[in-house]
Amino acid sequence: MGNEVADPGWARRTFGHDITEQLLVLIPTAICNAHQRAASGHAGVATATLEAYGCGLHAAQFEELAAALEPLPGAQPRSVRGRAVIVLDRHAFYPMRVGNVGKTNGRPSPFRVEFTRRYGPEPLQEPLEGMPETPEEIALREGVGVLPEDTRLVLVAYVCALQTGLTELRWGRAELDKAGTITWHRGS
Repeated sequence: MGNEVADPGWARRTFGHDITEQLLVLIPTAICNAHQRAASGHAGVATATLEAYGCGLHAAQFEELAAALEPLPGAQPRSVRGRAVIVLDRHAFYPMRVGNVGKTNGRPSPFRVEFTRRYGPEPLQEPLEGMPETPEEIALREGVGVLPEDTRLVLVAYVCALQTGLTELRWGRAELDKAGTITWHRGS
């Protein structure tokens, strides 16, 4: 399985060497545990479709990551749309199952795009100016502010499937656009 931090230098500067080394173990272990729980749920309901797995994995990814990171010094649990998210040294760890570590499966939810825009790094390319926001975009932007303004996002993007388990994982500072493209930042 590919397990990497997008920018190891940034991680060590941000969290310190010891915590970064722990994160390199805790994060993939948590996501593997989430997969195991989701696979057990799928087997338990014995459906031909993957709804039980997908829904179970979505919930379990937050729970397992929060449980793994909460014992770290300074970790603070927060609720984001009813899901546990750990904030460590002003950085919120947010898990997301993706098609590959550079692209989501389909279009991401408007919430995920706005959450990433609000707490993620400055975009490498600024959006076009003069584009009017829709009323839905304004309401979404206003509703995303559940964490302190100085919080920064750490995206935990991973590839996982019922048959193969966790096959790839990357975490770090990243942008997520409306098309689902993930742009990893280095040195931010």
